Amino acid sequence: MEKFESFVNNVLLRTDPATLHKFFLHSYRLSASRRLKTWLSSAVMRDVHEFELNIANQQPLELLESIYSCSSLEVLKLDSDFDINVPAFGMCFPNVKFLRVSLQLPENHLTEKLFCSYPSLQELWINVYLTNDGPATNIIISSTTLRRLYWTVLVDDYQFAFNNYDHKCVIFAPVLKLLHIVDDLVVSYEVHDLQSLQTMKLAIVFSEWLLVNPNRAVQILIGVLNCKYLTLSSGVSLRVIKLSLDRANISFLPSVPQLTHLEVKVGETGWRVLPLILTSSPQLQTFVLDKECWFDVCDAQFGWMENGSVPHFLAAHVKDIKIKGVEDQEDNVKLVEYFSKHCLVLEKMTIRCKGTVSKKQVNHLHHKLSHLHRGSAKCEIMLG
Repeated sequence: MEKFESFVNNVLLRTDPATLHKFFLHSYRLSASRRLKTWLSSAVMRDVHEFELNIANQQPLELLESIYSCSSLEVLKLDSDFDINVPAFGMCFPNVKFLRVSLQLPENHLTEKLFCSYPSLQELWINVYLTNDGPATNIIISSTTLRRLYWTVLVDDYQFAFNNYDHKCVIFAPVLKLLHIVDDLVVSYEVHDLQSLQTMKLAIVFSEWLLVNPNRAVQILIGVLNCKYLTLSSGVSLRVIKLSLDRANISFLPSVPQLTHLEVKVGETGWRVLPLILTSSPQLQTFVLDKECWFDVCDAQFGWMENGSVPHFLAAHVKDIKIKGVEDQEDNVKLVEYFSKHCLVLEKMTIRCKGTVSKKQVNHLHHKLSHLHRGSAKCEIMLG
C-alpha cells in the first residue's frame, strides 16, 4: 500500500497539468487519511471535473472541505462511506450535475439537508443502508433542477424487517423525468410536484409478516399518476399493492391516464393484481410481461384469466405485447392465448423463451402458437 501511495504522490508532484478531468480512486484502505486530503486538494487546485472515490476503510473518511465549493467539479461519485458536513450557509457543490452517494446509517442532520443543497444537480443516485438501531431516518430530496433520481434502500440487518419503523423519504422535484426506486424496507414516501415525471421504475420487497403498512407502496404510485412509462419489478411490488388493496377492502387502483408503456416482472405472486393495473391504464399501448418463474394457471390467483373478464383498455388500445421467460408448457400457452385472443387491436406479440428451453421445444411451442385464436387480424406473433 505504501508503494502505491508513493506512486500517486510522485505522479501529482512531477506533473503539472492546468486541469485534471477525472480523479479515480478505488482502494481497500489508506495508511492515513491525510494522504487522501493531499491528493484531493491537488485535484481541486487543478480544476478537477470528476471525482470517483471508493475506499474500504473501517471508519468513514472526512471529505475535504474545499471540495464543497469547487466550481469546476461537475461529477461526484462517493461509493464508500464519507463523513459529509453540509456547510452552514446551506448551498454546496455549486456546479455538480451528477451525484452518486452511499450512506451508512445516516443521521437526520445530514439527510434533511444534503440533497437540498445542490443548485445545479441533474442526476442523483442514493444508496442508503439502515439498521434497527437509532431513530427513524428522514431523507429530504428537494431540487428544482433534478431530472433523474435513482433511490435504493437496503437493510444491514434482516432482523430489522420484524420491527415497526417509520423511515420517510420526501421528494420535491418539479422537473424530474425519471424515478427509480429499489426498496427493501417499504419506507414511507411523500412526493410533491412531480408533474414532469415520465418514467417510473418501482421494486419494493415486502413480506406479509412485516409490521409496516403495505399501503406505502400504493401511496408512491398515487404520487406519480402522470407518468408515461411504468416498470414494476420482481413481482413483489405487485404483491404489496394487492395486499394493500385487500386490507383497505378496495378492488381498484387510481387511473394512470397518461401511461402508454407498462412493464411488470412477476414471480410466484402478484398475478392477481395484473388486471387491476391494466384496468387503470386507459391509454396503454405497450405491455411487457416478464415471467420470472414457473406458475400454474389453475391456481386461484389466475381466475381472472378463466372467467372471461377482460380489462376494456387492454382490448381496445394495446398494440404491442412482449412476454419474456416463456416455456413449452400448457399453462404458458394459455397465458399467451389470453392476450392474443382478447387484444383486439394488437399488431405485434413478441415471445421470448426462457434460456433453458431447447431448440426442439422452441419449434414445438412455435407450432402451438401459430394455431392460437387472434382477436386482431393484424397481429403478428414472433417467437425467439
